[in-house]
Amino acid sequence: MNFKDTVFKPLQIALILLIGISIGLLLAPASFKPSFFGNSDLPVTEQVLELIKANYTDTVSLSRLNQAGLEGMLNILDPHSKYIPPYHAKVTDEEMSGQFGGIGVEYVMLQDTPFIMRIIPETPAEKAGLKKGDRILSVNDSALCARKRSYDYIIGQMRGEPETSIKVVYLRSGKKDTVMIKRKMILSSSIPVYYMVNANTGYVKLELFSESTYSDFTKAMKELKGKGMKNLILDLRDNGGGLLDEATEILDEFLDEQKLMVYTKGRIYGKKEFKCRVAGVFEEGELVVLTNENTASASELIAGALQDYDRAVIIGRRTYGKGSVQRQYKLLDGGYLRLTIARYYIPSGRCIQKNYGFKHDAYYNEIYNRSDTGSFNTDTTTYYTAKGRKVYGGGGILPDVLIASGSTLQQDFSSDAAWHNRINTVVLPYVQREEKNIRSAYSYPESFSKSYRVPEQLFNEIIRVDTSVAVLSKSQVEKKVKSIIGKYIYGNEAYYQLLNQDDLFIQESLKQFSVTEK
Repeated sequence: MNFKDTVFKPLQIALILLIGISIGLLLAPASFKPSFFGNSDLPVTEQVLELIKANYTDTVSLSRLNQAGLEGMLNILDPHSKYIPPYHAKVTDEEMSGQFGGIGVEYVMLQDTPFIMRIIPETPAEKAGLKKGDRILSVNDSALCARKRSYDYIIGQMRGEPETSIKVVYLRSGKKDTVMIKRKMILSSSIPVYYMVNANTGYVKLELFSESTYSDFTKAMKELKGKGMKNLILDLRDNGGGLLDEATEILDEFLDEQKLMVYTKGRIYGKKEFKCRVAGVFEEGELVVLTNENTASASELIAGALQDYDRAVIIGRRTYGKGSVQRQYKLLDGGYLRLTIARYYIPSGRCIQKNYGFKHDAYYNEIYNRSDTGSFNTDTTTYYTAKGRKVYGGGGILPDVLIASGSTLQQDFSSDAAWHNRINTVVLPYVQREEKNIRSAYSYPESFSKSYRVPEQLFNEIIRVDTSVAVLSKSQVEKKVKSIIGKYIYGNEAYYQLLNQDDLFIQESLKQFSVTEK
């Protein structure tokens, strides 16, 4: 969870001083006469930097030294206190604000080249004539193809200040073309999809909590209720958290007025309670929340509070276990100090922060070493829900209904970029060739979802390109291929509907509603 704040200058001075001392102790020569702790008028940091510039055997970046000093100092704190350098701070700001300066394209990597999957309507990209299926070769003469460019690099080239122009070279049907595009402010939603699973059940996928999340959520809920929604599946899988205020506003929509949602407590900032303030839009309907090991921070708060009040059934896998609050301090170099200032506690009194009394790498990798049962407990203290059920803290939220890891294609491969790229090399050229034929045969995503079958030739080509696919069932591969084709032709809603069709998390959710409705 993130709070934005201005720099607290005495803190920054202290940080710089500590960095200077730590670097000095490591690198200063014994023959240097003025003591670092003596009466020299020259600040320690300047002494050390001057010595390095004058005497170090190789050329070295002083900015990198400073950053390493910062990171080394913060490494002795908790894993979530960190320095965010200026080039990442801008991306962080954009993610949390829900808007950015850009051209309005969504892309995937096709081999080594950004491939446009979607043009956002009414954006500069659409007005400039870019189309779905175009491959972006370069931006402002910086090549994006034939090199292993990182996601951050590609995004950094496309985004920038609104009203600034970029030169885009793209490939369409084997021919290169160039276009100048003026960036505009692009709104990004943290809810990529919401739809009715059946006549009574709505589905909302929530990816993070940014400044626009609550308004996006209330819009989705209004539309779904207008379509007859009585039950809701709230999908918080892979939601890494975000802004506390946005999370509590959404939680407020599910609980009665005046209920305690969460409280935070820290050494300096004391105790602060967050209580429900308004009549919620969905206080009575049946509710299921989906979680996995990447459900973290603010999203764990929502799942945990709803579990404590027995308001929702939690289905999935044990959540990440981040129960701390960070505040961001703006630094003079344009970066941020993200500092843990408190822990949060859900209504039963439990803190779900997992142990970080070991190395940071081990802390981050802990989620890969869990058993399918979701068993844990560094904190064996027993807590109780509103109806008297036993729950535990100190290691994430343990779901009411467990789904074993490795049980869905979506979970196994959703984060494997290399696997996606290999599949894309076969599927995307195919869908470009066949889009008109597929649209002609299946006018609506529903009919495509129900009746389309992956051609045997395409299936065999996928296996030839990626032999790992052979260990999966044909139905698993077909579902993934159909979801890619569906996204390209019909958009995000079709993509998620296809991906969710055989999802065990969704199937178990529908069983819960069936039990309740009997």
